[in-house]
Amino acid sequence: ELKVTFSPENSTVNDDIILVVTDKTDQLVTDAEVHVDGIQFGTTDSAGRIILKLNESKEYTITVKKTNYVDQTLKITPIGILSIEVTPAGIELGQSISITISDSWENPIKANIDITTPNDFVNGAINETANETINTTTPNGIISVVNSSYTFIPNLIGKYSISATKAGYTDAVSEFRVNSIPLDIDTWIEGNVLIVEVSSHGKPVGNASILIKTPAGTEKSIITNEQGIAQLEIEKPGDYRVYVAKENYKEENTAINVPERESYLFWLLILIISLLAIGALKYQKKGKKKPWKKDAKKQGLSKV
Repeated sequence: ELKVTFSPENSTVNDDIILVVTDKTDQLVTDAEVHVDGIQFGTTDSAGRIILKLNESKEYTITVKKTNYVDQTLKITPIGILSIEVTPAGIELGQSISITISDSWENPIKANIDITTPNDFVNGAINETANETINTTTPNGIISVVNSSYTFIPNLIGKYSISATKAGYTDAVSEFRVNSIPLDIDTWIEGNVLIVEVSSHGKPVGNASILIKTPAGTEKSIITNEQGIAQLEIEKPGDYRVYVAKENYKEENTAINVPERESYLFWLLILIISLLAIGALKYQKKGKKKPWKKDAKKQGLSKV
């Protein structure tokens, strides 16, 4: 009678599974034939061992044969390995994310995909992939999908957790983050007007709320138009702090200094006066005659 043991007992796909064959007295049995699903795999070595590699998550029938011994049969079901690929790992709100489930051979495999959202609800648009089964989102904010891949557009900012499960396979987990949409602020002065331009990725952002703190300590609120522009009449010179906010966008702020207008006018006036004075001097010098030359000619005198 043959005795067959193997390790590890909870092996996974592609593990080295060591089979040891002994007789009823625990003596090692060499040259015993080992068949996997009816096909001879090999024979035991001098230590009564053979190493198996089973590359699928399914039940295998292992049969051990040796002349003058009764055949022994056992079942081994290695556990499969799931992996999750998230592309890209981080996105901005409004962008799509793709999730792919693969086995240990990097082949796509259908599994249960659960996506836990940052909050307890999902109010986003979902871009469904063909042939997938989507369950209603549960109250605890989990999107459940059965497929090898899934693409959707999250509508909440924060961290999402992903788990993939399948009978006969190890669980896989991953995560991705949805970030706020970035804002860009540009400010400049035209006359006595402070102009604020708000954009994102080169496109104007309308209906953005702008809070401006003035040098006097007051606060002014304005809203951008469709071109992403908002204006505020300047009350006095000094440092102005501009804060911009809009739902789903990252809040930004900047500062701008409004100089003293009087100083500009003063120096401009000085410049104008200086230019006029220089011009007058040149004109006076050009128009002034030299009487000594005229008198010299009249008297017949020559210049010495």
